[in-house]
Amino acid sequence: MIFSPKNSRGRQSSTLRILLMLVLFIGVGYLFWKNYERTMTSIQSQHIIQDETGTLSSDFQNDVANFSRNFQQRFGIAIQVKIFEGFVISPPEDPRIIFIGLSPRYEEWSVVFPMLLRRALSEKFITYFQTEHFAEYWENGQWVKGLADALNILGQEMTQIEKDS
Repeated sequence: MIFSPKNSRGRQSSTLRILLMLVLFIGVGYLFWKNYERTMTSIQSQHIIQDETGTLSSDFQNDVANFSRNFQQRFGIAIQVKIFEGFVISPPEDPRIIFIGLSPRYEEWSVVFPMLLRRALSEKFITYFQTEHFAEYWENGQWVKGLADALNILGQEMTQIEKDS
């Protein structure tokens, strides 16, 4: 018979199986999404900071990557840092990226600001960054501190521009 107690238990157990399968699919989908998110963050971090010399700690690299992501979310411009084993090779200007290239071996640096940002920053600030900032840090062998200070100064300057406008 259709309405026997045996069949109603079968329907309850099949309903339970369907619910468990649904929970399983949702759980797997969520874990896949989190893995994708983590992988994309890792790939973006590798694009944000590249260290050919291997001298920067992973904690420092993560700090720079986080700073750049926050900077981009707030101001719409990313920061890319590359530490060269040889001479610094500056990329072509990108309207969305501030490029900071350093060569500890040759005590050389390059900072490339997007054209739109150069209009917002003072000429004195740009000149300081491109010709003076890292010089004192090379002398003391503290170029990593110089990089951290450069990012802080840049963040402060952008915050000031934001307040003034």
